[in-house]
Amino acid sequence: MDSIKLLEFVCPAKCSHFSAMHMLTAQQLSDDVLTDIFQRCRHNISKFGIQRYIEMIGARLVGDRLDRETAFTLAAAVAMADDRVHGAETDILESIAEYFGISSSASRRLLEEI
Repeated sequence: MDSIKLLEFVCPAKCSHFSAMHMLTAQQLSDDVLTDIFQRCRHNISKFGIQRYIEMIGARLVGDRLDRETAFTLAAAVAMADDRVHGAETDILESIAEYFGISSSASRRLLEEI
């Protein structure tokens, strides 16, 4: 899976963590690329709402369980970048898991791997 698509997906979890995104992409994307991704993400969230945006990005991933689990794990890693998962982030992670058919036991397992 293309890293830009994954970044577009996880962006709703927390758009302010450039350092987490650099870590998750092994420093492969410049600040300019990340800024562009975050701006598009913010635009799409304001236009469609976060739930619809999750569904739109998720529709690209539905065919592959590993892609869905990877997207969920990346979203969780970004949400946990400040060592805390805030209320809205928890709601988003739950929405992602539910939309992708990731069971609560599987989501707990994936979160433990982070």
